[in-house]
Amino acid sequence: MADDGQPASNAEWVLTHMHEVVENFMSFLPARNLNTCARVCKCWHAVAKKVLRYRQQISWASYDPAFSSLYYHDDSNSDDEDDEEKDSKSIFAKDLERCLQCSSSVPKLALLFMEPGADSLFPENGASAGNSIEAYLHQSLPKDCRLLGFNCPGVISTSQDMKYTSESEDQKQSCFSLLFPKMNGVDIHTMKLSKKEFTKGSHRINILEATGIPEDADVKCILLIGYNRFAFQAMGQIVHFLADAFKQKNRDVVIAGAYANDIMTPRSVDREEKKMGILGLAFCGPNVKAASVMLDAKVYTPELAKAELEKLKQTGLSEKNSLAFMFACIGRGDRKSVV
Repeated sequence: MADDGQPASNAEWVLTHMHEVVENFMSFLPARNLNTCARVCKCWHAVAKKVLRYRQQISWASYDPAFSSLYYHDDSNSDDEDDEEKDSKSIFAKDLERCLQCSSSVPKLALLFMEPGADSLFPENGASAGNSIEAYLHQSLPKDCRLLGFNCPGVISTSQDMKYTSESEDQKQSCFSLLFPKMNGVDIHTMKLSKKEFTKGSHRINILEATGIPEDADVKCILLIGYNRFAFQAMGQIVHFLADAFKQKNRDVVIAGAYANDIMTPRSVDREEKKMGILGLAFCGPNVKAASVMLDAKVYTPELAKAELEKLKQTGLSEKNSLAFMFACIGRGDRKSVV
């Protein structure tokens, strides 16, 4: 700016007043850079927020030893175990940072699945990070981003370029984080039910109120995760009461879920609730569509499994911004090649 407060040049005036010009180059920037640009001036703030408002892409970060050697090229041929462990830490850190740095949208909800030993994948960031996954993610993610994380004995991971997918069991290092932005016509409600509330029988009176689902919510899909011994007793009843409640409303809702070893997040869950309870997500809104298939005992070959999964395409679901969750039964036997 000139000393008299007037623009120093025509170019400066164009870049600080003409919204259409600013929007043209901002449309190429990732979300993090847009948030930085929003601090420059009123024009840039307005344009950056407008661009972000239309960004609704889902992103994710993952690490699985099964495909990391393929997905990430490493010129070193070191056989030292300490070097390999250090490499695995840097790989996931780079993948997560790349995901957050290059994401076109701002994450509002992070859903994390990881194996019990995946803590070793997260770099040490000093006392401020607490050297824990929860602390590390809270430090890396936006402050208003909700975090829901589970410890489970197996994780299905997909690389960001969609080239590699792997099912990991007992490798102790697999981790997958799914990042949801704010999306038009989509509301994601966090739901929970502790053992204390379950014992009171509040779910029998009003299951929606007991789990925190708004009565007027346009629920399309519910994902339930039960953890520790309590879940084995309660999960079946919760699913039954939820299904019955939506049946009375003449609503078709997909309900799926699994058992996890433990819950890591959110921080709002107190110590007693973390010991045993049920957490989940309710996907609601007019822009949410859901479908499901079950691979039962009759599906015992890869061909039969593929035929069942093809049924999902027949439902007419859009492949844009679509997700697929797979929950494998812990007692499914040794036919691991099927699913």
